[in-house]
Parts: sequence; structure tokens; C-alpha cells
Amino acid sequence: MVFSRVSTFDEHNLYLSGVLKTLFFWIFSSLTGALFCQTNAYLDQLDQRVDENPDSVQTIVLQNLEETSDIRKKIPLYHLLGQCFLIQNLPDSALYYLHIEDSLLDNYAYYPAAAKNKALIADVYYDSGKLTIAEKFYTEALSYAEHTKDYALICGALLDCGWIAREQGRHAQALDYYFRSIQLAQMNKDEILLANAYGKIAIVYNVAGDLVQARSYYYQSMNIYYKHRMMANVGTLYNNIGLMHEYAADYDSAIWFFEKAKHISDSLHDERGVAIANENIGLMYYQKKQNLNEALVMLNNSLTTWRNEQDIFGQCQTLIYMIYIYRLQGLHQTALDSSFRSLEMAKRAGARDVELQALEQIYLTFNDLKHYDKALEYYLLFDNLSDSLSAMNANSEIDRLALQHEFESKQLQDSLALALEHEQKQAAILLDVETGKFWNKLMLIILLALALVSVLIFYLARQQRKNARIVSDTNLLLQAKNKEIIDSITYAKRIQNAILPSSSLIQKVFSNSFVLYKPKDIVAGDFYWYAETAQGEDKTVFFAVADCTGHGVPGAMVSVVCNNALNRVVKEFGITNPAEILNKVREIVISEFEKSDEEVKDGMDISLISIPNYSHFKNQLHAGHRAEFYWAGANNPLWIFRNHARLIEEIKPDKQPIGKYTNLLPFSSHRLLVSSHDRLYLFTDGFADQFGGEKNKKMKYSAFKNLILSSHNLTASDQREALKKFFITWRGAFEQVDDVCVAGIFFS
Repeated sequence: MVFSRVSTFDEHNLYLSGVLKTLFFWIFSSLTGALFCQTNAYLDQLDQRVDENPDSVQTIVLQNLEETSDIRKKIPLYHLLGQCFLIQNLPDSALYYLHIEDSLLDNYAYYPAAAKNKALIADVYYDSGKLTIAEKFYTEALSYAEHTKDYALICGALLDCGWIAREQGRHAQALDYYFRSIQLAQMNKDEILLANAYGKIAIVYNVAGDLVQARSYYYQSMNIYYKHRMMANVGTLYNNIGLMHEYAADYDSAIWFFEKAKHISDSLHDERGVAIANENIGLMYYQKKQNLNEALVMLNNSLTTWRNEQDIFGQCQTLIYMIYIYRLQGLHQTALDSSFRSLEMAKRAGARDVELQALEQIYLTFNDLKHYDKALEYYLLFDNLSDSLSAMNANSEIDRLALQHEFESKQLQDSLALALEHEQKQAAILLDVETGKFWNKLMLIILLALALVSVLIFYLARQQRKNARIVSDTNLLLQAKNKEIIDSITYAKRIQNAILPSSSLIQKVFSNSFVLYKPKDIVAGDFYWYAETAQGEDKTVFFAVADCTGHGVPGAMVSVVCNNALNRVVKEFGITNPAEILNKVREIVISEFEKSDEEVKDGMDISLISIPNYSHFKNQLHAGHRAEFYWAGANNPLWIFRNHARLIEEIKPDKQPIGKYTNLLPFSSHRLLVSSHDRLYLFTDGFADQFGGEKNKKMKYSAFKNLILSSHNLTASDQREALKKFFITWRGAFEQVDDVCVAGIFFS
């Protein structure tokens, strides 16, 4: 900001004042020129003067640039020049000198300076709404910051990367950055950084619709800012809390918070803060369907601010809010023109969320104008972008990150507690040793005649106590470590459960079905998987039961890799044929494991079904017709219970796993037909491989098949309980040998 004031001097005094200023500046420059580039203290003094008098600092810096030929001494001077031009609201000139500094820093390992410079360049691009370029420099700033030991620099870079990711619509990735910054702030007990991170995390939860979590984080941040009297930050929180009330459709409360934010920003001469508050208040008037003309005036004021600052992101977002009102007032052509302007600027800025909103307004406005072909064209663009953003910001990913943050925070607290306990024990041991030495000397002086006997007795007694203490401390440490490991694996189970489809989801799709899932250990290598993809007005559903190499923690780690590969193949590559899915999953899994220096031969056995046009499939069954679906298997078969014949038809799998194998062949896809009251069974080898019974023998698949046939008249839930009860009885006192997963889908 340029500092200025109104002078009350007449013309003569003004001339004298100018002469005196020039003389003072010449003397100041002469005295300090020799010192410049020799001490960091002088650079710090100039840095502190930039805000007050950027013109003077700029002149001094340019003079010293001419006088020095040392590249390393020029680097901080270019940074100061960039700051001067930013204060004077000349961003293009600022970028010119900051980019010179950036190119010079590439030749030196000045990581803190490089991180700060790249972050400042990113800020300039962000303020002009060029989000894609800004993100590139924020990411580079983080990379350089991580080479330093400056936790505050690293935290700031993480928060910047999170903010720019959220602005571009990648909310789950933003949350990952924010949780990493919280860990550093907690380790270093930095409340201000914690408050900053809490406020930004609250925005993510607000957008995700989790208002309980959002409110919790907002008020944790608010308490810290009030404690440190940071009113500018309080104003920002008021604005964001207003957005939370907007999501809850409590528009009056939202307006109250926006007005509070506007008042604080106005008192601090924060034009951007005032502009943001104005557009939010205008949006609330639209939501309440009142004061629409006043709302347009407020939004136009905000738009003027963004245009003056050449902020294309701010312009495209404010235009969206104005389009809402244009459509409500019946100004369809104005709405259409503004929508296309907003779309063009959103693409330039890299703002995917705003691009989505612009596409929505375009197809809605074409629909209002009864141009249905155009409306359909832009609706398809809107729908594709919406699916892409939804997949990128799935709530399950946000939940997984929250669980991971909770798990890592607990580990950090446990580690600090163990370190403190160890220090206390060491201090107690040292105290005991010093006390023992004192009494040894005293005993030697008082009981000189019995010295040899006393020393021997004391030594033996002390060794016995020491050995007992060592045994006791070792037991306590082992107990603590064992508890830590169990707690860690239990948290891992929560994370693994987060990737499994919920029972309510499976029941919603397959209303008459069951899943019997019994891990051998806390976490498992077996898992079951569900996905669906839209195809026009209908969808394709996928269901699989898989068995990854091993069980326990190693098996669980492989299962996460394989589960992610299945999701990528269906959601990212759009493959629906089950054999092609397995081929692509195998390619991804092998590629992931080849990143290691060691050869990894782990993989997965799987039974996978695909039902295209699922609505038509159900209708065919209800009408009494046979319906088709597709299946492929890697080592695991599919059993079909044919109700009319009371027998089980087994569909053989390909005898090869998902993973490295001596003779890799393409997987086979099977087109199959089922009738009403037929049943599908997908399973891993854990049930049939269990040892038990009176002679402790393996159950085998023949006994497993007979068990299913003998309970064919039961409902899905009753058959699940029957299988579970039989397995427990068969196993008896013997150990469970492997993970168990059996799924049954009944067609009625």
C-alpha cells in the first residue's frame, strides 16, 4: 500500500521541504552505501521501511545494484525491488524483478530465500486470479521449504498449497496439506499457525456439508485469534462463518456475520475483504429473493474491485452471483453473455468449481430460452466436469484423511509421553545412584572396621535392586510398546473399513444379499468391493470378493493397493468388461510393486461380476425372464445356485493371479444368465481351507458346497448366520488359518 498524506504547507515551504528531503537522502545513501551488502542488519532495516516509503527504498536498492558485481549480494536486492513495486501496486514490474531473483537462486542452495521468493511470486499470480500458475510456484516453494529446518516456513507453504488446491476444487488434497501443517504446528506449539490451519480446514468441511466439524474448527481458530487480538483474521473468520450459515439456509444469520466481517475489513482499509463481504451479502439477498437491485449494486462494486486488481478469479466468481439475479429477473441474454465471460475467465484461472457453476448457468439459461439442443450440449459438459470433481473430492477420501490425521496425532502424543516418561526414569535412576554413593562414603567413614563386609553386602543388595528395576522397567516398556502396536493396528482397521462398501449401500443395490467377513487378525488381506458407473439414464454395477497375498498387516497393505487399482480402472479409465478390468488392474498392481528396489510378487485372487443396465436387469427378473450379467475370475470361481434344479453350477476362473506370474495371459470374460430365485456366491479360500472338526481336517470346497445346498431354503440373513455358526463350531478351539469372506446375492 502506498503511504500518502495531505500537506498544509504553501508552495515555498513545499520547495524547501523537497530540498531538505533530497539532502537528507543523499547523506543517508552516502553513509550507508559502504555498509550495504556487508551486513544482514542493513537489509533488515530496508525491509522494515518498504511499507512506509517504497520510493526511497527503491532508489537506494537501485543504486546499490549498480555498485555491486557480486551475484549473491544482488539476490536480496532484487527481492526488495519486487516488494517495492508490489506496495506501489505495480505487479508486472514486481514479477519482473522477482523472476530475476528466482533465476539467480537456481544456482545456489539458498533454500529459505528460494522458498520465500517463490511464495511471493505465487501470491502475485494468485491476486491476479491466475490460479494454475500460482499453484506451480506454491508447490515449488513447499519443495524448497522442506529442505530447511524452519517449521514455520514449511507450515506456511503447506497452507498455501492447500488453499490453492481448494480454490481449484480439489478439497480432499487441500485437507491433506492442512493436516500436515497441523502436525508441525502442534510439535512446535505454534498457536497462530494452528489457528490458520483450523480456519482453512473448516472451509473444506463446510463445502463438504459437515457443518458440525466446520463449526468446531472455526471456533477453535476464533478463540486463538481473539486471544492474540488479531482482528483482521477475526474478520476473515466472520465471513467464513457466514458461509457456514448460508449452507444451513440460515440467511439472516449469514448476513449478520457478513456485515461484521465488512465492518472489520472497512476499519482496516482492506478493500478485498470489503469486496468479498459485499458479494456475499448480495448473494444472501438473492437467496431471500429480496433487495435484488441493491444486491446487483453490491456485486457490481465487488466486480469493480476485482477489475481494478486484474483478478480474473474474483471476476468470474462474482459474475456467477450476478447471473443468478439476471435469470431471476428474466434477463436471459444478459445472463448468457455473463456466463460465457465467467466460463472463459474460470478456465484461464484454473478454477474448476467456478467453471462448473458457469456451465450450469449456461445450460439453465439456454433451457430458459427454449434452446434445448444447446442446453443439452452444455449440460453434458457440466455433468462430465461434475463427475470428475466428485470423484476427486469423494467424502470417503476426506473421511480417510481425517482418520489418518487422528491416528498420526495420537502417535505423536504417545511418542512425546514415552519420551517424557523415559527422561523421568533416567533422572530417578541417576538420583538413586548419587544417593547410593553418598551412603557408601558415609558407611566407609563410620564403619571402617566392617568396610569390606559392608561394601560387599551393599554391592550385592544394590545389584539385586538394580536388576529388579531393570526387569520392571523392561516389562513396562514392553507393555507400552505392545499397546502402541495394537492401537496402531486398530486405527489401521478403521482406515481399512473406510474403503469397504457399507452394508447399507450393498442392501440398497442388492436388497436380498449378505456378506460374511471374518478377518483372521485385526486387519485383513481379504476385502469386498462395490462400484457403479453412470451410463446415460442407467448404470453399471460391479461387485467383487478378493483375497490378497497374506493376511494381517502385510495383506491389508496389499489390499489397499488392489482396492485403489479397481477404483481407478472403473472410475478413471471407464472400463466395464470384467476381464478387461482384471487385465488393467494387473497392469497397475505390477507397475506399483515394480517401484520398489526389491522384487515384490504379491498380488490378488478375485471373483468379479459386472451388471450393465442394472434397471433393465432387475426388470427382466421381475417379469419372469432370464437376465444377463458378466463375470471374470482370477483363481477364485463363481458359484450359481440354480433354483429350478436345486444344484450349484461352478464357473471356473482363470488359473493365474492379479500380479507377477510366469505365464501371463489375458483374462476371460463370461456372459451368464440368471433367473428369478437364482443365487450368486463369491468367496475367498478362507472358509474351505479352515481346519477343524473332530479330526482337525481341512473342510474343503465339497463340504462348503454341501453346506450352502443344505441351507438353500433360508433367507440371505439367515443363511449368513447359519454359515457363521457352522464355521465357529467347525473351528472349535483351533486357530483360524486365514481371512474369510463369503458373499451371497439372491435374485427374487
